[in-house]
Amino acid sequence: MKRIIKILIILTITIAVIVIYLSIYGIKTEKFNNEIKKNVSKINKNINLSLNEVNYLLNPLNFSINISAKNPKILLEDKSLDLRGVISLSLIHI
Repeated sequence: MKRIIKILIILTITIAVIVIYLSIYGIKTEKFNNEIKKNVSKINKNINLSLNEVNYLLNPLNFSINISAKNPKILLEDKSLDLRGVISLSLIHI
């Protein structure tokens, strides 16, 4: 019985640490940049995105995953829009 309680406590602490880490630091990757660009082009074919680093953050209060990109460029036809801030999109809602 003590062993089961010990395992449950360790499991709970591990899950809490993972959730806190993903909420604060997230996962930085460039693997999904092409997928994001494809989804944006499905909405409007005239928009072209230039993404450098994309960060996925867990938002446990809303049960969602937020995508943020630092210094993205949005190209619309012949015009370029440089964003200096962070764009944040909600990816998943449960």
